[in-house]
Amino acid sequence: DSTISQVFVKDSRVDVAGYEAGGLIGGLYDSSTGSLGVAIINKSYVINTNVKSTHATGRVGGLIGHIQTSTNAFSKVFVYDSYATGGNVTGVVTVGGFIGRTTASSPALLNITNSFATGNVNATGTTTASSGGFSGYGTSALYVYNSFATGNVEGSYPTNPYVGTILAIQGSGSTNSYYYSGATCLNRESGGCNSVGAGSYGSLSSFYNSANAPMSSWDFTNIWYSSG
Repeated sequence: DSTISQVFVKDSRVDVAGYEAGGLIGGLYDSSTGSLGVAIINKSYVINTNVKSTHATGRVGGLIGHIQTSTNAFSKVFVYDSYATGGNVTGVVTVGGFIGRTTASSPALLNITNSFATGNVNATGTTTASSGGFSGYGTSALYVYNSFATGNVEGSYPTNPYVGTILAIQGSGSTNSYYYSGATCLNRESGGCNSVGAGSYGSLSSFYNSANAPMSSWDFTNIWYSSG
């Protein structure tokens, strides 16, 4: 088991030729088949940090590049009360404002809760370049709760809308998660953009009002602070 808590990066830059680039974590792996391991990432954040990878494999995220569990693993990964804000996220494929890619299937479990991303996201690949305001590629074990993304999103995916305001490839989906309707979502191919499973606000200030969802479900007594 492992825990990363109360770690932050500010006013920095990640610019690599390799894959799996993140503002805080490049890659997180569970390599043991049948593992019962638990990983927790909480109360951690990245501020004003651009993240970029030029590798064809991509997996680039504002906070985390890639989380992977082994086949048939019983791993549980919980990410909560964390954010990536103020920086742009750029890669070739599977690029997300918060996390680039997850590779995990049932019975593994990956929950991201009470978190947000504000950076602009760009998957520069010419085809099958998925990107999402929050997650760039989510397999079936991924579920996003009570979170939001506000950045512009650009990618390139034919036939399928795997460029998304919140999630590119859906995974298990999202609950009580929101995007900024004033941001642009551009698929350079024919697949279009998606906002499946997400609500929206037309004003950025709405996201930072603790009376509004999803922040209305966050803990402003012990964890989060509201300036007004």
